[in-house]
Amino acid sequence: MRIDRLYAITLLLMNREKITAREIAERFGVSVRTVYRDIDTLDLAGIPVITYPGIGGGIGLIPEYRLDGGYFTRVELRDLVATLEGIAPILSETTLPVTVGKAGALSRQSPIRGTDEDSPVSIDLTGWREHPGWKDCISLLIGAIRAKRAVVFAYTSLKDQRLVREVEPLRVVFRNSNWYLSAWCRLREDYRWFTISRIENLRRLESSFDRRRRLEEAPRDEAFGEPTLPIHIALTVKGAAKAVDYIHPDSLIPDGNRQTVVLNWPANEWLYGFLLSLGPEVEVLEPVEIRLELKSRIQTALGRYCDPG
Repeated sequence: MRIDRLYAITLLLMNREKITAREIAERFGVSVRTVYRDIDTLDLAGIPVITYPGIGGGIGLIPEYRLDGGYFTRVELRDLVATLEGIAPILSETTLPVTVGKAGALSRQSPIRGTDEDSPVSIDLTGWREHPGWKDCISLLIGAIRAKRAVVFAYTSLKDQRLVREVEPLRVVFRNSNWYLSAWCRLREDYRWFTISRIENLRRLESSFDRRRRLEEAPRDEAFGEPTLPIHIALTVKGAAKAVDYIHPDSLIPDGNRQTVVLNWPANEWLYGFLLSLGPEVEVLEPVEIRLELKSRIQTALGRYCDPG
């Protein structure tokens, strides 16, 4: 949209002493003539644009001009940029890298980077186990969401069932060190979550959908996420120490030589992996179906290491 381009050009000029019309045109994918029309519009809107003719010339703003930071303090802006910089690498195909520049422009006279006033906050969401297909998949999904277009893909469930799903994508969600797609599934006629690493052969369709209506009609509990259930477990002292990243000590209730806690978590693959990682330091007390499933998995794993004789 032109209004977005005008705003972006203003921020670009604030970060540069001067820039040529051709550079602006290449950056925004428009003609030089369009750039000059945009500059005229900014001038009429009261933005103090200066043009420098001749060799080495270009377009700039008067040195005293900068965008008002509004309610943001310098400290808030530094922390905001630190947060956005941590997210931008994993969403490089979105507008986040541009957003980082915009936030930086709001504090032009107090540099955010390269000073002793750098933010004490650093965020890195890239993780240890980047899936090779995540970025391409996320980029395609975000594009489909913005265009309000359905997508189709092959999906392998946790029960190893492989189905072709045609869905209306609503959000890409990063939760608990993993990427998910929240969508309306046309096959199930209901809201569903899909683990992005389990999506294959993703393709955008031409059919459109009403994203606003889908979001308005979505269940409000947990943003139509995975359903949770109370899971009562007991931990040894060693198990509690191992699980401290996920279970706060204050939530544990002493019970003899163990400690118990009720977790309202979804009964998904991550849960079983977490419980199995604690080995003999944990016992699921309830519900019984979680106990039985965990027992089955332990017996299956044990069978792989038993002596055939």
